[in-house]
Amino acid sequence: MTAPPAPAAPTASHAPAGPATRPWLRRLLPHLVWEALLLLLVLAVAALIAARADVLGNPGLLFNIAGLGLLATGLALSLRTGTPNLAAPALASLSGVSYVALLDAGWSMVPAAAVGVIVVVTCGLILGLITGLTSVPAWAVSVAGLAGAAAVVLAVTDGQHIVIRNAGAPTTGVATVWLLLFGVTTLGGALLWQVPAVRALLSANRSDGAPGGWSARRLVGAVVGFAGSSLLAALSGLVVATSMRAAGPTGADLSRLALGLAVVLLGGVSAFGRRGGIAGTLLATILLVLVSTALAVEDAPIWISIGLVPAVAITIGLLVGRLLDFLSGPEPAGPVPGR
Repeated sequence: MTAPPAPAAPTASHAPAGPATRPWLRRLLPHLVWEALLLLLVLAVAALIAARADVLGNPGLLFNIAGLGLLATGLALSLRTGTPNLAAPALASLSGVSYVALLDAGWSMVPAAAVGVIVVVTCGLILGLITGLTSVPAWAVSVAGLAGAAAVVLAVTDGQHIVIRNAGAPTTGVATVWLLLFGVTTLGGALLWQVPAVRALLSANRSDGAPGGWSARRLVGAVVGFAGSSLLAALSGLVVATSMRAAGPTGADLSRLALGLAVVLLGGVSAFGRRGGIAGTLLATILLVLVSTALAVEDAPIWISIGLVPAVAITIGLLVGRLLDFLSGPEPAGPVPGR
């Protein structure tokens, strides 16, 4: 009697779908649903404000969205790469102070802005190299950067604000340009992150609960995460300085960090790294700025918008992010292409 033939191996088309072959829609759909809910909230809050006051077209509101949005986009990049840059608000202040100080010294706008950006990006590169070469936690390295940037700001300003002389009132046109830059950056970056090769290359620092050893992928991810987030923080600092027509130590770095993280987490970027949607940061930025505007219209105490709103938003964001992680399916142990 001859032995029965061995069963044929399953072909690729019938292989079970694992993390590497899971359809992209399975991963992205929960984020898109959440972003649709954020859009509804944005429209609802905007309608409430419009019914009480005519402030939606105010240049200050547009500057606030652009400034916070660029800072939050940088923080989102640092979280996606697994290298949270907690120094981002202080680096934004450093950029603004450098810009205004050079204007005060007689420089023209473009060179002054370029120097402010270069200084901050250089700081980000140094932080990224330290993190990537030593594999120490990024948050710890970034705290050193936060303290260092704050020290430089105090040294340059001697604790005083520097005012941009002969500056006119910020216009809607300038605010719109910054707003468009924020929108293109956050949406373009989120779409680029969906490319499997990009995700695999830049997310090697994602925390799995154990210290990581040195690798070229970790170094690249740390440098891109820190330098990219520092660049966006520098642009945010320029937006704030342009809007306020001044720069200096404000003591608000902690509150801006809390608000920026609130935007990122509420927008659906995972606190564990790597995961994130498309328009979450854009919509969460607009939502939180509109909420703060609504509170101001109602003459609510300042501690609500500065402290309570970010605290609630961060808590909700953490819970939503955990749910999105669960609905998107398990994360592979390594940087598997396509996930």
